[in-house]
Amino acid sequence: MIDKIKILNELKRLKKFSTDAEFAAFLEISPQNLSNWYKRNTFNENKIVKLFPEVNYSFIRTGEGEILKSTNNVVNGPSEQYGKPTTNQNGKGVKYFDVDFIAGFDIVLNNHTVTPAYYIDFKPYNKADYWVNVTGHSMDPLISHGDIIAIKKLNDWKTYYLPGEIYAIVTDEFRTIKKIRKGDNEGEVLLVPENLEEFDPKPISISLIRDVYQVLGCMKKII
Repeated sequence: MIDKIKILNELKRLKKFSTDAEFAAFLEISPQNLSNWYKRNTFNENKIVKLFPEVNYSFIRTGEGEILKSTNNVVNGPSEQYGKPTTNQNGKGVKYFDVDFIAGFDIVLNNHTVTPAYYIDFKPYNKADYWVNVTGHSMDPLISHGDIIAIKKLNDWKTYYLPGEIYAIVTDEFRTIKKIRKGDNEGEVLLVPENLEEFDPKPISISLIRDVYQVLGCMKKII
């Protein structure tokens, strides 16, 4: 069992709160609610992720590893180590198409005459194939409505993928951004949202999946 009391204590120590009342106020909950978290060895993960953007998501999930994000963390956008991303029209970096992955990505896939709005040059993500827009709230708070994501096509995803990592999935019927986990039945995978309070995991037959893209990074729209 994950020791969430330990995680809460480390987060409290990180912010240098001397009392649970101060900690509860920061968490935007009542002291009684915080007390219940401690008693039940639980907490609202989405709230913790939102209020502690500097903390590694893996630590929040498991209580293991480094507490603070490293400066070259791939998932969380620009870092001091690599400088700020820049945009240009001269082809340096990765193509950004001003389309929604969920609503309009087939425009990019099927019409090679479509030109990118511009290119985004940011070293950690320059191995991506595209930058595209995100709509919807199923991956809140990690990836939010209005963010843009760097994606790279996986040609051998059926042979190997990392369970729990975030992928952009294309079928003939829909496009979605989810974590992929092994399904309960053979020939299935489970598409898991981050926002489990509003969205449910969905099993899907592997045969229905046309393409899978790894989500390399996510950041707020910079232009």
